[in-house]
Amino acid sequence: MALALSLKFTKVPVVVPVWVRDFDIDGELWVKLRLIPTEPWVGAVSWAFVSLPKIKFELSLFRLFNLMGTHLLLQTFDISSCN
Repeated sequence: MALALSLKFTKVPVVVPVWVRDFDIDGELWVKLRLIPTEPWVGAVSWAFVSLPKIKFELSLFRLFNLMGTHLLLQTFDISSCN
């Protein structure tokens, strides 16, 4: 999945293409179905996580450079718990 990361350190923002890889969500999900007496038998579906899920992902710059391995980036955005 490609994203456009906008860096606004200067007056002119720099847009850098960033790819998200190995995106995982680990958690317990609660699903509620509202059944109806005719086809398609389900009138509504709602879902929610029971507790906060663990989300893991990798960001790569130009599909070459792993940004998650950069210690400065981890300190800047406080995303060290994602690894």
